[in-house]
Amino acid sequence: MKCEALFTKTTAKWNGNKFVGHRSIKSRKLIEMEIDGDVLRFRGGPTGFESYCIKDLSLPPGKVFCICGGTVNSWPRCEVQTDDVIQFLKENGHEV
Repeated sequence: MKCEALFTKTTAKWNGNKFVGHRSIKSRKLIEMEIDGDVLRFRGGPTGFESYCIKDLSLPPGKVFCICGGTVNSWPRCEVQTDDVIQFLKENGHEV
């Protein structure tokens, strides 16, 4: 199942002490959710390796799930809606 993800790419300059001049660019794209045993995987995310043990997830309805926290000048932050993830897990026989 595909879900819409919000990507936030942040760039900044290192001044020798800290990052300054932060700029963020937001974009949206569809990524794939899949289940492999007890693992929920997101294909098409920032690294391509965002994976979570289903039994360890806490997904409150109506919120966002940050599947990748991002790194300045490297990986973008990536968020999906918890409602999409909850629906996918339920459709595949998992209790949430």
